[in-house]
Amino acid sequence: MYRAALPISVILAPLQVGEEVLGYLQLAAIRGTRRYDADDALLVEDVAQRASFAIRTAQLVAELRSELAKRQAAATALEASEARYRRMFEGSPYPVWVYDVRTLAFLATNPAAVAQYGYSVSEFLHMTIRDIRPPDEQGDLNAALTNTQRGIRDSGIFRHQRRDGSTLLAEIRSHDIEFDG
Repeated sequence: MYRAALPISVILAPLQVGEEVLGYLQLAAIRGTRRYDADDALLVEDVAQRASFAIRTAQLVAELRSELAKRQAAATALEASEARYRRMFEGSPYPVWVYDVRTLAFLATNPAAVAQYGYSVSEFLHMTIRDIRPPDEQGDLNAALTNTQRGIRDSGIFRHQRRDGSTLLAEIRSHDIEFDG
């Protein structure tokens, strides 16, 4: 059975951090003749301040955990994306390479390019795209490189030179990508 009981004495202290009020701490005496005094109020105020900081700390820890979980999820997604890219790049049956548009240096190449051209990955990474073009086609290469079209570009069919000096016809398609920054 519920019975209303009026308090004899009450202390109410805000749970506050800075300007933000998180709640209130209330202490009420409803039995006996106990009346709270200034010392009791100071004690409740101290407990309220400590509780406020504990609550705020718990909130910050929860926010930090949430942010860390989001970052971990993003890192996991990035790793998965990079693994998919790597499998596609390395598993392609067609020669694929990445080169720097300013220096024309090869930055990456796949196993199909190594097999088709006869250069090792290390050799490719010490070469530029000029090195796989016959000397008499350097002008055509310069013209193709002036194409500033965005997206996938069909550059054409060009002669390329293998490591053993033989040539092959290569149909070139390219597009811009961000690579290692």
